[in-house]
Order: sequence, then C-alpha cells, then structure tokens
Amino acid sequence: MRLPVTKTVAALYVAAIFAIGAVAGGAVSYTYGRKQPPRRFDPEAMRQEQKERYTRELGLSAEQAMQLDSIIRQGMDEFGACHREHMDRIHDLFKKGHDRIAAILTPEQKLEFEKLEKKREEKFSRDGRGDRRAPPPEPGSPPPGK
Repeated sequence: MRLPVTKTVAALYVAAIFAIGAVAGGAVSYTYGRKQPPRRFDPEAMRQEQKERYTRELGLSAEQAMQLDSIIRQGMDEFGACHREHMDRIHDLFKKGHDRIAAILTPEQKLEFEKLEKKREEKFSRDGRGDRRAPPPEPGSPPPGK
C-alpha cells in the first residue's frame, strides 16, 4: 500500500535535492579552485629537467651529459623551426578561409564579419594563448614574463 505524498514530504525532497546539489557544486568549485594555473612553456627548464633525468636514470658521465645537452638543444631548435613553419601554414589557411568568406558577403555583412573576427582574436588573446604565430623562445633565453 502506497502512502499519499504530502506537501511536507515533497518540500523535504526538494530541500534534500537542493542540499545535495549545493554540496556537489561546492565540492566541484573547491576542486577547480585549488588547481594550479597552467604553467607557461619554459624551454630552458624543460631542457634542464630532461638532461638531469636522463643523466640520473641512465647514469651518464659528465662528458655524456654535456653531449646530451647539446643534442637536446639542437632538437629543441629543430622543433621550434618546425613549429614556426607549421603555425605560418595554419595562419595562411585561416587567412584564405577568411578571404573566401569575405568574398561572398555584402559590404554590411563584411563589417559585421570583421567585428566577429576581431572579437575572436581578442578572446584568443585573453585566453592566454596569445599570438601562436610568434616563435617559441630560443633555448637559453629567459621565459616570458621574467
């Protein structure tokens, strides 16, 4: 036999659901609030950390560690050059797409399109990603902001 649900019982259910939601929301907020902000890429620190780890875990001699450092620097330089070429290509593709879209728009639509693009670029910069076409810092140079 099922008991009839009264207004008091319904109110208690609603209050319990609200309380559970508040606790869950607080837990999620607390977790995300304690997260470390993403680190800026520091090529010098990465190179040093990699060199130290390989030296320690492989038992490298001082001479081998020096050779390893040179190899890591060369690899980072090559990777940076590849990254710059890749980002230049992506920028060119975005520009081509932008130009294709602009070609089908009326003058009024072009003005709106340019505003939308400007907002997108501002958001991109605000997100901390900045200009991705900018080359990564040269190995050995101080990290940005220092």
